[in-house]
Amino acid sequence: MDQDRLIPLRRPPRLLVEPGLWVPPGADLDAVDRAFQAACRDNPRLHDGPIWHVLSHSRDGHGGVTLHLMESAYRFQAVARREHRDRPGPARPLGVKCLARSPRGWLMGRRSLRSLTYGGLWEFLGGGSLHPAEEPGAAALRELREESGAQAAGPAVPVALLFDGQVGTWDIVHRVEVHGVTGDPASWEHEEVVEEAEPARREPASRATVLLRPLAVE
Repeated sequence: MDQDRLIPLRRPPRLLVEPGLWVPPGADLDAVDRAFQAACRDNPRLHDGPIWHVLSHSRDGHGGVTLHLMESAYRFQAVARREHRDRPGPARPLGVKCLARSPRGWLMGRRSLRSLTYGGLWEFLGGGSLHPAEEPGAAALRELREESGAQAAGPAVPVALLFDGQVGTWDIVHRVEVHGVTGDPASWEHEEVVEEAEPARREPASRATVLLRPLAVE
């Protein structure tokens, strides 16, 4: 497992895009296609699409981080997660996460057992891959709406950059104030959604959730 990282941010990270399409070194594309089709049979809600792969990162000493990115495809991440459940594969996808707080507590969800990672574990809502055409803050609010039904009461503010060494993912973490959960969330990813005043009470929790708990303060 690679080393976890939690880097505080004073301003949004810079995203520098390198030309080309990232493909896992030595990948057999026909084998990847077959493995992804098998994953889709197991979970018909999976779908392919463009995502960012993180080539490297650098800190600028002023509370900022620069991420060097190359476009890739979600199928490489999905296949790696399916085949390497006990360790990260070569993909290093970039996503977004929220620390969303309502007047009643922090929005958290227990992941579905059908999820490719962290099935049955608790996590902060929302979160997901960052599409190349999206701005990170807008993606964070979209994921939050999809997973909790919550409406933001203000902007999504980037507060940290997280690397989860257990699954090999990077995430831009945003703090969001929300009005609360409204109705049943439309997302298939979670079996249960709650507003929790004390996040440490929700166990078992994903590695990313454990890393983010110190940031879930008033």
